[in-house]
Amino acid sequence: MTTTTRDEEQERFYSEQVEEIVSKIKLEDYIAEDLGDGGKRFENCVKFHCPFHVDEHESFSVRTDEQYWHCFSCGRGGNIINYIMLKDGLSYANAVHKAAVVAGVELADDIIFSHTYDINEKLNRMSKVRRTKKREYHDISEYDKYSTEPPKLWMDEGISAQSLRKYGVRVDHEQNRIGYPMVDMDDKFITFKWRYLNPNSRAKYKPDYPIGELDFFQGWRQAEKGIEESQTVVLFESIKSVMKMDTWGYNNTVSCEGHNVTQPQVEILIKCHVRNVVLAFDSDVVAYNTAQKDYVQLLKRFTNVWIINDRNELLGGASAKNAPVDCGKEIWEILYSEKVKLR
Repeated sequence: MTTTTRDEEQERFYSEQVEEIVSKIKLEDYIAEDLGDGGKRFENCVKFHCPFHVDEHESFSVRTDEQYWHCFSCGRGGNIINYIMLKDGLSYANAVHKAAVVAGVELADDIIFSHTYDINEKLNRMSKVRRTKKREYHDISEYDKYSTEPPKLWMDEGISAQSLRKYGVRVDHEQNRIGYPMVDMDDKFITFKWRYLNPNSRAKYKPDYPIGELDFFQGWRQAEKGIEESQTVVLFESIKSVMKMDTWGYNNTVSCEGHNVTQPQVEILIKCHVRNVVLAFDSDVVAYNTAQKDYVQLLKRFTNVWIINDRNELLGGASAKNAPVDCGKEIWEILYSEKVKLR
């Protein structure tokens, strides 16, 4: 016979109280009143200008069927509690108490000790730490001197001229390198990152200026609409894979700009409330090792996490170091259909 501990009973009670609060507040109406803006209403969502940054494109979307909000520009998102935390600068506990007043729900005195509180406080602390770190931004116009003509080398690898232009690729003929602009989640320009073509180059990829912490996804702005519509985001190691997918007609892919997803990137994915996250790393990366990282395990509590696992070595095995898109669209579609859900 299975017994339930007092802590487990309390946790279930606390979660039920928060769920009751969330269910009694119509999120789109609360935000519309809070912003003084009725928003643009569609069948299952209402769109607003994001209150957390300068937003010209109404990137802030409230899913009326799920009562979640998400900004596809800055990456923030959550339920009514998360909105109040960010908008009013409150802790999770105080945001719950404010929402309870709005919802007309009487709280238990010790609700702030719930596990839900612990997780949200942790994410809030992570955000605060990140906001205290300074990053230098630069003027993208200094790169106007480089050619915008799509590089034949990358076109020969299967990337269309249209996709190369879409992601801002430029060519520096003098130093024999191909580059692309890197921007943060607020679409602020950080630097150009270059692929050096000379085989004697000391670095394969190198930015002109320090990138800082990888607290963004490259290509997010181009993919935000596709992610919203499909409720799925596919994560690659490099922007070249993203551009190749764009050439094939996929519009929900972004680049981690590294061999792994970082803790701040996981935080973005949690706040997005996207239903599916697919990790599509190169063949030399052991997918299951990546999956065991604590912050990826945390991500599993909020969304479905899948991995591309080349068990049949369609990419040539680990020694080939191929990205999942490097052997063609047909191979990619096979790998995607055989993706494995993390349990």
